[in-house]
Amino acid sequence: MIDQIPTILGLTVAVFLVMSIGGSARHLGWLTREADEGMLKLCIRVLVPCLIFRSVVGNPAFDDATNIYMPPLFGFVSVAGGTLIAAWIAKATGRWTGMLDAKTFSSFGVCVGIFNYGFVPLPLVEKLFGEEALGVLFLHNVGVELAIWTVCVGLIAGGLSKGWWKHVLNPPSITIVVALSVNFLGLAPYIPEMVQQVMLTLSAAAIPMMMLLIGANFFDQITGADDSNGESESFWGTATLAVLLRCGLFPLFYLAAAALLPISRELKQVAAIEAAMPAAVFPIVLTRLYGGEPRIALRVTIATTIIGLVTIPLWISSAIGVLGLEESLIHVNEQSDKSPADAEPPKAIAPPTETAATILPAGAPAKDAAALGPQVVEINAQTIAGLKVRTNNLSESNSLTGKIGGLYRRYFAEKIADSLPNPSPRYAVYHDYQQQSQGDYVLLVGGAVDQVTSDQLATATIEPGKYLKFQAHGKQPEAVIDAWRQIAAYFPDSPHRRAYTTDFERYDEQSPDTVEIFVAIE
Repeated sequence: MIDQIPTILGLTVAVFLVMSIGGSARHLGWLTREADEGMLKLCIRVLVPCLIFRSVVGNPAFDDATNIYMPPLFGFVSVAGGTLIAAWIAKATGRWTGMLDAKTFSSFGVCVGIFNYGFVPLPLVEKLFGEEALGVLFLHNVGVELAIWTVCVGLIAGGLSKGWWKHVLNPPSITIVVALSVNFLGLAPYIPEMVQQVMLTLSAAAIPMMMLLIGANFFDQITGADDSNGESESFWGTATLAVLLRCGLFPLFYLAAAALLPISRELKQVAAIEAAMPAAVFPIVLTRLYGGEPRIALRVTIATTIIGLVTIPLWISSAIGVLGLEESLIHVNEQSDKSPADAEPPKAIAPPTETAATILPAGAPAKDAAALGPQVVEINAQTIAGLKVRTNNLSESNSLTGKIGGLYRRYFAEKIADSLPNPSPRYAVYHDYQQQSQGDYVLLVGGAVDQVTSDQLATATIEPGKYLKFQAHGKQPEAVIDAWRQIAAYFPDSPHRRAYTTDFERYDEQSPDTVEIFVAIE
């Protein structure tokens, strides 16, 4: 766990640096208050819904029904419970902290109970655990917002505000419902390619723009705060209690619940990040709108954010160990303890049977594969078990958005080959194409199995039928990438047409510089 701290610290600091750029832009007059409303509407009504839609549609995490109802329930209880506990503790310790009336200790409870659930955790979840956990995070936050507009606002204002449900029924939550409906109805393959590309472009701007806005508004809260009415003892007492609860006690409660409850791996990944979060900035606005005490909110936010720079990486690293998430990291595990060349040669499971195949010359370079003429082969059906990810060529062209590298790191770090019932060649199966080669597709990396014995492994079936067989020779993965470029150039003038059912790569561990590529044809 200690080895992970520098990487997690780097990711955490990067998030706060982006926020500080937003604050600096406000200070310099580059990002004006007049622009905030328009930018916020653009984010909430367009950019964030695009990010949510892309994260939820086709996300294999939602094949598990518990990932639909448990995340919002977990989010609601964590915020509602934390708020009520913090308010009770503030009331009980009022003589030491200076919080002596309902207005102050209810404001304190709300500010400590609402952690930074949105745009600070988003990049951390995405970079550490990937898109599957990111989709679950959005559902978790639906429960958080429900708790905010019912329990938290009710505590400050003495009852529910009129039209509170409108705050919960917002564009992001509506997008979640729509995206889950698309999954349920199987409509994802029918989303036009142009729409997918537009969403991909817009979603990439959501997180950085919101973080800049948060930084700018945090700067406003600090520079515009009036804390002159508070005694110094009250300030330090409030700040100290907030840090003890938000950065100390509550993460323990959160992680204990995540460890003891029967929740999915993806929700545990979300919990590992959310447990470490400091108090959010939004309660400062809530206390002003609903008759609370903004000074209390400001103290809580500043104190927990500053201390959070130290505690966030410590808590995340601890949570990864406690919840058993080391092997699911995609950012920290840069390489496997066992390289493909070290694997034992396959013995028990035979590869998908091929007939009438003529193997290309063993010394043929990948760039000449298409020119030498691939051979038509017949392939029998075969089940492959392993890890999968949904991606597209546009995402993979950018190192910041590509997912295949992280998938392979997970495959080797989690020693998936060792978890299979029998030795097998390594397969990379491309399937579930949405818009042929330009849309989303699913890549599964794993091995051949007769039956699946682990609930943690995804599966894909290599469809029986005709395939064109190519070979890639040379240093990997460069040779495979080059071969796919040549394959793409081969088909426009070829007598064959791609079927876009399943395509796959088969890796010979005894000859690591040779990879066979099979492309399904009609």
